[in-house]
Amino acid sequence: MRNTQLNWSITICENHFRWQHSKNKVMEDSLCVLPWLHLQYDSNRIFPCCRSNKTFNGPKTNPSSWIEAFNSSEFTQLRKDMLAGKKPRSCNECWAFEKSGIKSLRQKSNEYYRDELKAIKEVKKIECSPEDIKYLTTLTSNSCNLACRTCGPEFSTSWNNDAIELGDLKEPYINRAANIDVTTIPNCDRFYFAGGEPLLEDQHFNFIKELINQGRADQILLSYSTNLSIPPLRLEKFISLWKEFKEVKIYASIDHIDEEKFNYIRHLGNWNLIKENIFRLRSELNNMTFGVQLTLSIFNIYNLPEIIDYFLYKLLIKPKNIYLHPIIHPVHYSPSILDNESKEEIKIEVTSYIKKLYLQEKLNTEIMAIGAMMRTHIKMMLSQDNHSHFENFYRLTMKLDKIRNQSLAHTFPWLYERVRHHRKRNEGEVSL
Repeated sequence: MRNTQLNWSITICENHFRWQHSKNKVMEDSLCVLPWLHLQYDSNRIFPCCRSNKTFNGPKTNPSSWIEAFNSSEFTQLRKDMLAGKKPRSCNECWAFEKSGIKSLRQKSNEYYRDELKAIKEVKKIECSPEDIKYLTTLTSNSCNLACRTCGPEFSTSWNNDAIELGDLKEPYINRAANIDVTTIPNCDRFYFAGGEPLLEDQHFNFIKELINQGRADQILLSYSTNLSIPPLRLEKFISLWKEFKEVKIYASIDHIDEEKFNYIRHLGNWNLIKENIFRLRSELNNMTFGVQLTLSIFNIYNLPEIIDYFLYKLLIKPKNIYLHPIIHPVHYSPSILDNESKEEIKIEVTSYIKKLYLQEKLNTEIMAIGAMMRTHIKMMLSQDNHSHFENFYRLTMKLDKIRNQSLAHTFPWLYERVRHHRKRNEGEVSL
């Protein structure tokens, strides 16, 4: 009887949670506020946002091409399409998230810039100017000190040697940091930095100092996606600058909470250093919001309950600051490549944990958000059948294990057994 009541309560509360995030019309139409006020920029590519699968190029010969791209024919066509109620293909990731019940970047942005979105719908402005830019995302470069399994040389220089040995590159891939003149975007008061690893970039450090020199740091919100495997002296220098700003949001990319598993996924990382840095940030930076970003992959989905539990009760992270990002590309690291039996096992483990969590927290609304998010990702995994990519996962994993002197069998025994089962079924008993 108690389980029946609990299941009923879970369903009612989670449905209410989802309704709260979909009831407003601005969340239902095809409009996204970002093409009117945001750019994502690195040294040679321009996007409307980090989820777009299309590059928007400006004039190559002009140093300010990244600004000119904001008013290019491609950008203006994107705005026209959205105003006409069309759903551009370049935004497919957001449409896919929303269809699966996961809150998309479009929805989050429309909530944050609700007033601006209302003005866009009323005025229907197509052409914009640099003064309209309020939010800038910058990929500092691909310079990074880690070589995460689910990453690659495009976003990490530490991947170059492995990629060359795998035959994916002929020479190291280097993407230089972008140059940004803050005077060209006078109304921009929100910056998001990713990489690579932005906290290792001297050019980025100097950019932050320039924002302070402009005299408006107390009006600016800085956000970071960082691996937080940063030497203490380096972090100390950033902390001294960050204290000048209105708010600093630090989102640490943490894909496991077991040291061995963490170091396998986030190769060359230092789990103990990250924990020390988290403690230091909390003790020294009063204007900080701290969160975590977990890339949900085949390596960690089985351990999702214990990871979430650690975030909540060991790192003391607020539920609203815990983000799960499912692997979509490359597909061979997606949980959707698992066989149906393994998926059902994961579903049972996650569902059991959610029930325990809801009872423990007495159906707290914020905890509901975490539970609903976890259940949505499990549903997404169950709804997709990409098992044909499992062989590719196996072959690449074995190659990288050899190159990096790591062992899937030792570090992830549950996943290793799935590999053994797959190989037995397809090729008979083999030695892995």
